[in-house]
Amino acid sequence: MVTSDWAEQQIVLGSGGIRVLPRELKIEYNQMRSKIKKRARKTTQSRMVLGDRIDDKVLEILEKWRKDKG
Repeated sequence: MVTSDWAEQQIVLGSGGIRVLPRELKIEYNQMRSKIKKRARKTTQSRMVLGDRIDDKVLEILEKWRKDKG
């Protein structure tokens, strides 16, 4: 919990929450943001095929059409 409101701190701490300094929160936020960007970059770089992004039923219908046409 990061707040300067004393009453809110008491409620959160009484419920088992922990106190975090704003500086610590900013550091953790930046680390998470960096990890997310790396993962997104990796996903974008990998080959994106239509079969990976559409519903299985739709894929099945398209496969059937392809086989019937061939």
